[in-house]
Amino acid sequence: MKYTRILLCLLVVLFGLSGCGANPSFKSPAEVNAVESNPQDWYLLYGSGTPVHPEALPAGAWSFDFPGTDGSVHYIEVPYAATEDLIGRTLTMTFQVVSRGAIYDANVEPNEGGHASIHLFIEHQDDDFTNDSYRWWCAASEYPLGSQDNQVHTVSCPLDYTAWS
Repeated sequence: MKYTRILLCLLVVLFGLSGCGANPSFKSPAEVNAVESNPQDWYLLYGSGTPVHPEALPAGAWSFDFPGTDGSVHYIEVPYAATEDLIGRTLTMTFQVVSRGAIYDANVEPNEGGHASIHLFIEHQDDDFTNDSYRWWCAASEYPLGSQDNQVHTVSCPLDYTAWS
């Protein structure tokens, strides 16, 4: 069975990737061809000041608190098992960032710039960050944090190689 990890890249896009390695603690998804909604199936990785998993909310949703000034959020990942061809399909995420005038700082890593944002992100199974062809970002899915916080957003990206970099 082929497994593909679907990842959401939060706050720091492309920052601090070298040497992170694959996460051996991922468990296989309970269902194939479906994204799990259980927060214990999602992982907050490579940041600081965050729990390993988000917290459960009613109706299958989940949440986490952004860490204070000494913390960071880099990736939120969920394993995905695909047994069918996904070409021609669309990856869609609906989310809400709840804040009261939050200030987001994307300059976590030296010599990196940009703004704090959310992107859809796909990673090859068992990526150890030595092959650049194992990670793809969808630029069309970008949401700059703080630009429309407290509103529900939906971002989508077709699963076609022309939409991912």
